[in-house]
Amino acid sequence: MTQLQHDEMLSNQPKPNATGTLWILLTSSLGMAGSFTMAMFKEFLNNFKKETDKVIVLGEKGYKFIVNNYGEDVVVKHLSLNEKPEDFIYIKYISKLVNKLFKNGNFKDVKIQYSKFKNSTSFAPHISQILPIDEKSIEKSIAQSSSKMSVQSFLIEPSPINAYHHTMDMYLQSTIYAAFLETKLCEHLSRKNAMLEASANEDTKMHDLKMAYNKKRQEKITAEVSLLSLTL
Repeated sequence: MTQLQHDEMLSNQPKPNATGTLWILLTSSLGMAGSFTMAMFKEFLNNFKKETDKVIVLGEKGYKFIVNNYGEDVVVKHLSLNEKPEDFIYIKYISKLVNKLFKNGNFKDVKIQYSKFKNSTSFAPHISQILPIDEKSIEKSIAQSSSKMSVQSFLIEPSPINAYHHTMDMYLQSTIYAAFLETKLCEHLSRKNAMLEASANEDTKMHDLKMAYNKKRQEKITAEVSLLSLTL
């Protein structure tokens, strides 16, 4: 690997004058999801800096929340995805936009906030940095590969640089899409849990109302029987 190729692969690092963070916020487009949406918003409020940061919002609820709290100026792009096959086309577009903005030096890093799945009743907001990729880990990987074999021992077509850029595109697409799918899973589980809890509350309420009705009915019958016995 030439020095030029090495430097090119390490170019995906923040520019010296870059400031602020580009956020990718994954939220819901529908309601009735219990505390899922508010938990995502609370976590975002604790980390977002209006003075320097910008955000790409996936989800109608998140877009309305951002505009109401920070204004539309902080929104780089807004998409409302609905779990359809064509969603991945939009994810590819978002990944290319993220890569372009970062390489142009607009931001020092890129972070994605999504909902991390633990189990069917436990999931929480999670923040992960997707750019820049740690330079030391890249250099270590290159050094380990170089120590095991010579780069001249195999051929990369059309070129190592093209392969690197293609791999970076795949990395961003797969990372964002995986976070999107995991967030959707947590959203549906939260909605399911909220509906189950509502159904359980309804059963309890119906039981309480039935008991109250029977009590009043029994009191009325007892009063009528007592009144009848006094008249005899």
